[in-house]
Amino acid sequence: MFRHSLVLVAGLCWVSPAAAASWADGMFRELTKDFGSVPRGPRLEHPFRLTNNTRSHVHISGVRTSCGCTTAYAVQTDLAPGQETAILAYMDTNRFSGVRNVTIYVTIDQPHHEEVRLWVQANSRDDVSVTPESLAYGQIKRGSAPAANVTVTFLGDGQLQVTAVQCDSNYVQATLQQISRNEIQVAYQLTARLRPDAPVGKWYSDIWLKTHQRHHAAGAGAVDGRDRVGPEHQPGHRQPGAAQGRRPRGTPGHRSGRSSLPHHRGAGDRR
Repeated sequence: MFRHSLVLVAGLCWVSPAAAASWADGMFRELTKDFGSVPRGPRLEHPFRLTNNTRSHVHISGVRTSCGCTTAYAVQTDLAPGQETAILAYMDTNRFSGVRNVTIYVTIDQPHHEEVRLWVQANSRDDVSVTPESLAYGQIKRGSAPAANVTVTFLGDGQLQVTAVQCDSNYVQATLQQISRNEIQVAYQLTARLRPDAPVGKWYSDIWLKTHQRHHAAGAGAVDGRDRVGPEHQPGHRQPGAAQGRRPRGTPGHRSGRSSLPHHRGAGDRR
């Protein structure tokens, strides 16, 4: 119950800035990202996407963060009307333990001075490990269905059970198999396989593990990412099926076939 209270407070804090949303806030698709509970070690990544929906040129003059554990930068700083870009945020889970909430300040000086505040949050835990730390698909030919595996180990409770595996994208098929168990730990092999009809381009989504314990809401990271290559995969070319409205539920990314690790939730957690 204590953790649910913390999540509720965080949610209220994050929602409150929307009441005074500015024209600059309105360019962003989202202002917050909660990575959930993750194993300590991996570097988390998230793109905050924005579109210049004004009739004027927009210039991003600077990006800074409130914590050294998080870095962020603008992929493109000058935007013509209708142009899109992203603020890429990285959280180093080696730099903190427990829950960390970080503010990212995006300064815009054209057409008018404005500051947008973005928030990222993660719960870095030492009682969950993932090996290896990333799912690396490399370059993938269109029509193939590659799979990648990681071992997720929960420490300190040999009775823990993972009750569900859920992926944000329908183009990723995730399965889980127990590989060992004793009095103090349990290990699972997580397999993530891409469907052969996944769209061409770079994108990623998250995989979530749910356990039977309400209080055990720690995580194992976030599994996502793929770099699918087809004959028409040319720089600057938008492929059929890769348009915004036809993307899978995963978010387009800026990775080269690299994915991070799976998140993990307890039975009482809410997304």
